[in-house]
Amino acid sequence: PARDGGAGFPLDKLVRRRAAAAAFPLHDEDELKTIEQRWIVMWQRPGKVPAHRICEYFGEKIAFYFLFLAHATSFFAFLTGARIRLR
Repeated sequence: PARDGGAGFPLDKLVRRRAAAAAFPLHDEDELKTIEQRWIVMWQRPGKVPAHRICEYFGEKIAFYFLFLAHATSFFAFLTGARIRLR
């Protein structure tokens, strides 16, 4: 339904009339909420990425990407701190 963020297509009717073979949801909202609650926490170190959950849900490539971003963020924060100390 459109009120839930969908396109408003009556998928059940389309499948019954054989205008569509099947309908598959793009995301599992409950699993996304679980990942979000564990991942997006204020004042948490960037390296605390729930990689295993991300890997299970999105796949290895996406999990590796976010692990790389977390590592790069930590490294650049370290360099920034070192630079401030040297001033």
